Amino acid sequence: QLDRGERFLFANEALCRWFGRRSDEIIGRTFREVLGPEAYLHNQPYVARALTGEVAAYERESRSADVRATLAVTLVPEVDAGGVTGLIVVASDITRHKAIAAELQKAKNAAEVANRVCFLDQGRIAESGTPQQLLRQPEGARTRAFLARLLHAG
Repeated sequence: QLDRGERFLFANEALCRWFGRRSDEIIGRTFREVLGPEAYLHNQPYVARALTGEVAAYERESRSADVRATLAVTLVPEVDAGGVTGLIVVASDITRHKAIAAELQKAKNAAEVANRVCFLDQGRIAESGTPQQLLRQPEGARTRAFLARLLHAG
């Protein structure tokens, strides 16, 4: 939890572990001081947006000691009658989710390639598509002639 000046008001155990600090070493320090200048630059546009009253959600790469992680970060403004008084920072490690999504994309790409048929004519791809496309509605005259011979041969 941050105040309007971006100073930590609260630091949970997970945040303390990630930064390798005790809560009394975080509370009272600015977001920039805790994150460091470089990491803060990546977060600053979202902090600025949240300080206007808008919920800001984003993903970012983060590092703690020798651990790298992809974090999903949501900055939720705390508002009273006078406007934004601070921010609640919610960060979740989505590294495993991203790895699974990448593996699923690879599997999808492999399945799409495996589900394609090519008709070669003199060593060149004359036509390609799904089996249904190529067998039901071939575009090329030579492909149609070849399939007609093949299907009527047996």
